[in-house]
Amino acid sequence: MVIQVRVSGLKEARFYIRHLARKVLNSMDKSMNKLSDEIIQQAKSNINSRVRWENSGRLVGSFTKQKVRNGVTITNYAPYAAYVEEGTSPHLIRNKLGHTWRGPDYGKPHSATGGYYTHPGTRPMNFMRDAVDSVANRMMRMINSRLDVALKR
Repeated sequence: MVIQVRVSGLKEARFYIRHLARKVLNSMDKSMNKLSDEIIQQAKSNINSRVRWENSGRLVGSFTKQKVRNGVTITNYAPYAAYVEEGTSPHLIRNKLGHTWRGPDYGKPHSATGGYYTHPGTRPMNFMRDAVDSVANRMMRMINSRLDVALKR
C-alpha cells in the first residue's frame, strides 16, 4: 500500500504570507513613529520639570529620531545628556585658568586661585528612561491592536 500526499498552492500561500508581513510591518512602522514622538515629548516634559539649571534649551532641543530596520532610534545629542540621565560620581574639577568657578550652590566661589575642586557628583535624572516607561504600556496595547487589525484584513 502506498500513501501519496500532494501539496499545491504553495506559491499562493507564500504570496499571501509576504503580503501580510508587509502590511504588519507598515502598520508597526506607523505605530513606532507615533510612539517615538510621544516618548520625545514626555522626555522634554521630564527635563523641564526636573532639571532646574537647564535654561539654555540645549538639552530639550537636541532630540532626534531616526528610522532603523526594525524600529526607531531616539537620540539626544547634547554633550552632557548622558551625565544628566545617568548622573555622575564624585570627581575632581581642575581650574586650569585660575578663574573663580561658581557652582550650583548659590554662586559661592569654589576655587579663587586655581587648583582643584571636588565635585560631589549628581543624581541621575532619568528623563529618557522614565519617558519610555510611561509610554511602554500604551506602546504594547497599540502594537497588539495594530497586529489584530492587520491579521483580520
